[in-house]
Amino acid sequence: MENIDQDKISEVESQYHQYIDAIDEMISTGRIVIDHISSMLNNWLDDKTIMPVMQQKIENYVKSIEIIKDNGTLDNIYKPVYKQSIVLLVSGFEMSMTNIFSLLVNEYPEIICWDNQSDKKLGIDINLIRYYSNIGDIISRSSGEINFQDLQSTKRFLEKWLDINIDNDINRIQDNIILAEAERNIIIHNGAVVDANFLRQVRNTQYCKNYSVRDSLNIDKTNYNQAKEAFNVLFISIINAIKDQIKPKI
Repeated sequence: MENIDQDKISEVESQYHQYIDAIDEMISTGRIVIDHISSMLNNWLDDKTIMPVMQQKIENYVKSIEIIKDNGTLDNIYKPVYKQSIVLLVSGFEMSMTNIFSLLVNEYPEIICWDNQSDKKLGIDINLIRYYSNIGDIISRSSGEINFQDLQSTKRFLEKWLDINIDNDINRIQDNIILAEAERNIIIHNGAVVDANFLRQVRNTQYCKNYSVRDSLNIDKTNYNQAKEAFNVLFISIINAIKDQIKPKI
């Protein structure tokens, strides 16, 4: 039975998965609509009162729809959507990690390695106090050294603030995380065109020889699913490590 003290962590985990499900639904909208139209047309074909000429037209429409579904036309149309989905994946992970950090400061301060931060001063933007009412939200948004859109920064945060090392858990998907984060940056800042910063980000990954400066970024369903699976593994690894550290409150 899960420790009741982990329930709030599980809530953040559930919110993350709901966010990912929403991205999937956005991507699937076109195919869902086409499937609905195809089903409706097939139902009409079962109507014995339809004239033969009209029946032939409906059959042709159904065949055309099946061709669109099978030849990848939808995927080509959806490539801009897949690019934005990569951006949303990275942002969703960043948002969830910020929420976790805030929750730990407020509810589980005993697992935070405060001594590791004793030589640092925390600069707080006074505007944060206007919008956030608890210390966790303020601290999680004030530490300039933490960047949850960068895997190496995320790993440093886990090690310095929580004494957590996830290297063994994410070894298989680490390159895919780095690639997605680099893709996110050039989609937002460089019109999805590869630049020197992108190449620098992926230089130590298996993808380093796949790109050149001025290449146009090509992201399809396979790339998106690869990134989604990688972030799921990363996030679940972090959640499980945090749960292991939370002690029951007596």
